[in-house]
Amino acid sequence: MTRLGQGALAGLRILELGDEKGEYCGRLLAGMGADVVKVEPPGGSPTRRFPPFRGDVVDPERSLHFWHYNVGKRSVVLDLETDAGPTQLARLAARAHVLVESLPPGELERHGVGHRQLSEINPRLVLASITPFGQEGPLRDAAASDLTLMALGGSMAVCGYGPAADGVYDTPPLACEANQAYQTACIYAAQAIVAAVIHAEAGGEGQWIDVSIHEAATSLTEWHLPAFWSSGSIVPRAILGLQFRCRDGVWASTLLADFLGPRVFDDLVEILDAEGLAGELRADERLRDPAYRRQHPGAIERALEQLCARHTADEVYRIGQAKGFPWASIRTPDENLDDLHLRDRGFFVPVEHPELGAVFPYPGGPFVAAATPWRFARRPPAIGEHTAEVVSEWGVE
Repeated sequence: MTRLGQGALAGLRILELGDEKGEYCGRLLAGMGADVVKVEPPGGSPTRRFPPFRGDVVDPERSLHFWHYNVGKRSVVLDLETDAGPTQLARLAARAHVLVESLPPGELERHGVGHRQLSEINPRLVLASITPFGQEGPLRDAAASDLTLMALGGSMAVCGYGPAADGVYDTPPLACEANQAYQTACIYAAQAIVAAVIHAEAGGEGQWIDVSIHEAATSLTEWHLPAFWSSGSIVPRAILGLQFRCRDGVWASTLLADFLGPRVFDDLVEILDAEGLAGELRADERLRDPAYRRQHPGAIERALEQLCARHTADEVYRIGQAKGFPWASIRTPDENLDDLHLRDRGFFVPVEHPELGAVFPYPGGPFVAAATPWRFARRPPAIGEHTAEVVSEWGVE
């Protein structure tokens, strides 16, 4: 299916039907070479109306949210609420390898194009459904957002500032901006799709992949559940890094994890000695004990705060890195555009928007694969731009 120099999924036909919960899955597959055709209702996907908009002009063709999640795809328009819409979708699905959808559970069945009907038309079709709680279970039809799914999954409870007083925190838990739960589920869905396609290509049948965003978000709790199983105790919130404002006003993260090795404390004292800031650390021998340091971080925090106040964030980064400490300045996302390391690895992919006479850098793939490179074949599609083209290419009457 794939030729040298193409994406790993070149030749794979994928239909995408849904919203912000599933668009990242299609983006990942498009970057790996698949022909991802986005099925939109008349007027376009609801995510075309998500801000911000290029030039602050509210227009479904200018949503930067839509651009990011739909670069590399093609667009066809059909209306599932009409008599002809489900038939048109079924004809496309008969020619596709994969259908990715994030509609409410039961929605495809309501239109007569559920898994049973589509598998009769195309036995090798892989149907991947991405929903908040999956196709079965007591919460199947519950309302949810990315934020509430992160909250239910448990990750938010262990993110934030502590320590707690008598087990009660006086600050709320934290969640990062952006769709972490949705994107995690989409990554899992893409992995499952590739495995299912390999199975089908090897002579097997298609299958229905049921992706629960709630389960994806719950998987992000990492070691916290095993810790509870083994000890019966709940892992408290922990600030893994110490963040301080530097001389230039930029914040720096000064992680000091004991797993870095037995010399971590001595190396820190050496850094602070050069600045005349190690007096408090040298005066308390108990700080040489990692367990004591974790319970009594005050002296280290005060010294690092003074160190950062004397230097720019870049200088703090270099001071720490010289000792093997994973220190870094805290960047705003736009600052990564000038990152020499990302540029050297070709992370940002230039995508031409000919109708605007401009080329924009898009975040690409987090890997380098020379024989099957990550690339986007086209800019984000206009509404229904490829309807006639796809119908012709796919041989759909």
